[in-house]
Amino acid sequence: MIRVGGGLDMDTLEKIVQNLEVRILDEEVEYNPDYNIGIINVARG
Repeated sequence: MIRVGGGLDMDTLEKIVQNLEVRILDEEVEYNPDYNIGIINVARG
């Protein structure tokens, strides 16, 4: 799951999402919410 958020307008956030490049890896990554949440949630404001 990828969550995109921020203080910009919805049109700008939508353009960011449309331009993301997501790759599927051949390896499993263990999910640790204490480590993973907030790393990708970059926001302005």
